[in-house]
Amino acid sequence: MSIHGSLGADVAAVRDILLCRLQARAGDHLLKIGILELLVVSVQTQPGLLELFPDLELIDKTKPQNGYRLGKSSCLTVVTDMLASENQGTYKLPTNLHTACIKLANALWVGRRHTAIQALKNHSKSFWNNILLPLFSENSPKEIAQNELLETCAHALNIVALERFHTLREGMDPPLERAMEQFSEKKRFEHWSKVFLCVSKTYSKSKPDEQERHLMFVSAWKTFLLTKKIKDVVLLKNIIGDLMSSILFMSDETSSQTFLSLSTSLLLSLVSKQPSNFLSFLPRIVESMQRQFGASSKIDRSQVNLHAASVHLIKSMKEKASKDSCVGDFIQLSCDHLHVLMKDHDSWEQFSYEKKLFNVETSLLVIRALEFLFEDKNGINQSWLTAVSHESTIHMIMMILVKMITSQRDKEADLKCRLSTSILRLLTKISTHVETARMIKQTNILPELCLALSSAYVDNKKKWLEVYHLNIIMTSQLLECLSHDFVDDALDFIGVHSDRMC
Repeated sequence: MSIHGSLGADVAAVRDILLCRLQARAGDHLLKIGILELLVVSVQTQPGLLELFPDLELIDKTKPQNGYRLGKSSCLTVVTDMLASENQGTYKLPTNLHTACIKLANALWVGRRHTAIQALKNHSKSFWNNILLPLFSENSPKEIAQNELLETCAHALNIVALERFHTLREGMDPPLERAMEQFSEKKRFEHWSKVFLCVSKTYSKSKPDEQERHLMFVSAWKTFLLTKKIKDVVLLKNIIGDLMSSILFMSDETSSQTFLSLSTSLLLSLVSKQPSNFLSFLPRIVESMQRQFGASSKIDRSQVNLHAASVHLIKSMKEKASKDSCVGDFIQLSCDHLHVLMKDHDSWEQFSYEKKLFNVETSLLVIRALEFLFEDKNGINQSWLTAVSHESTIHMIMMILVKMITSQRDKEADLKCRLSTSILRLLTKISTHVETARMIKQTNILPELCLALSSAYVDNKKKWLEVYHLNIIMTSQLLECLSHDFVDDALDFIGVHSDRMC
């Protein structure tokens, strides 16, 4: 429903009334906050009102390319005046009103209202200094984490992040660039990293409205860091160190999954860019995975992020990986995770498509990790062999493979094909070594797989044909590796698929 359309000819008068309320020096702050909240909603859902409240005017009517400015009846003029540095921290601009003003500005950036944004920046030369002033607060990290000012700072961080993202090509405004230089010089990255750590330690004990504020800050901090290309490795290590401390602190908290998901997503993004510089964090990441899995025995998004981060780090270790004890722990965890994921297939039909997709994509990540870690410079990774043998992992994934192939014609066929292909790539790789080739044969599932495979080429679908081709490769490699011990199985395979092969 359009409020602008409902008000009709009275809409300008309503705007002027609200403008007067915002301008009133002795007015009720709660009323002003309510008006600003209305403007935030207008940005999101009421484009008609949004065009009215900023009251934008052309700077030069003969040259439209020069852009717009805020008109005399613009509510944004009042907002920028309220945000003046001399008002912040005084009775003129209490924290809740300050937050409402910054929230409105943030809504413009989130909604990509570029015309209004440009007019807002042109209105005052000190605009960026006023927006960023809360980020230079001298309060301790603990005080900020427990204060309502945290939400104000979250919106400010998000504004800067979005401004940096949208102006990536043409570059940031000079005033913002200077402000960010001061941000670095005054070690505000380190300061806000400590705020993040304090927030994580108070999150689980906070009230629901405070938790919402905390999550808002975590999301903004994540966006802020990811849009800033930090080249200082020492600074990055400090930030990741605080991030890991918070993740470890919350690893036993089963009620903090949203917080953990955001935190681990940030960790993955930071670690994946320069993994070789952050190898020292691998033991702590694996420890966090162990604690989270021990607390819930379920696989959630945060564990997936940690698993992916571990893979990035292990890949950068090269030949040193097999000698690191935490790599062995990671392999064991991968097998444990895979068992949980495969067990979910017993209830596959009851899952939503989103849950099935999560299950398959997570399984692909774990299987590829096991495939990568199978060999080291000396041959088979003994930690891998021990973990896989102890958990009967090969037997389990082959049972799932048969199940995927025999039920390929339902609406989740693409997901099942992706999982089948990934499993067969792993089996193909390990079928080149005698020990693991025997493990495949001793599952006694190969005859069942051989018969089920006939359906992989009935409809000549290219994706399922790849499953069939990989199975042929695995069978030939098993024959080469096991020689006479595999002759009967190979003859059975040829007998079943001779028509297709000829």
